[in-house]
Amino acid sequence: MGHLKSRRAPGARALAIAALLALFFAAFAESPRGASGASPAATATSHPAFFNGEAALPGGVFYYLVFPDGNLFGYYTYTFFPFLYHNDLGFEYFVDAGGPAHGAFLYDFIRSNWFYTDPGNFPYLYSFSAPGWYFYFLDGANPGHYTSNPRIFANLNTQAIIFSPPYPATQLNIYLPVLE
Repeated sequence: MGHLKSRRAPGARALAIAALLALFFAAFAESPRGASGASPAATATSHPAFFNGEAALPGGVFYYLVFPDGNLFGYYTYTFFPFLYHNDLGFEYFVDAGGPAHGAFLYDFIRSNWFYTDPGNFPYLYSFSAPGWYFYFLDGANPGHYTSNPRIFANLNTQAIIFSPPYPATQLNIYLPVLE
């Protein structure tokens, strides 16, 4: 399939959904900012491991993250945590998946969908609404960023290109590589 790696669903769908719901409800059992009320960036004990290696940008509001394998996560802010604002993805609700992969569940408000990813897989995102792995495209015209407005994904199960939000093809001004 060209340069895109295919991924298999991480376990049975019912088990994954049950785990997701358990983590989601556990996130609301305690304050998402912990007993101190500080953001995850302020305390090492509550900082999600997903963000290990981030760099604070001048002003201390935005952060930049490149994962250990060299894959870019991008620019984001904790200002509204556990709502994470990512400069390219937009607002995502963040739930730490824990575990050795340092994964994260992200509720995507544009697609009304839960994604799972981890530092070893991003920019691959597992979609729970259309079960399967998606690939999130970098913006070739804007180095250091992913596509936005619209965001462009490839569904690795169907090899369909997904524009989010949907965007009339006649207004697109980008080049998409051919998926084989």
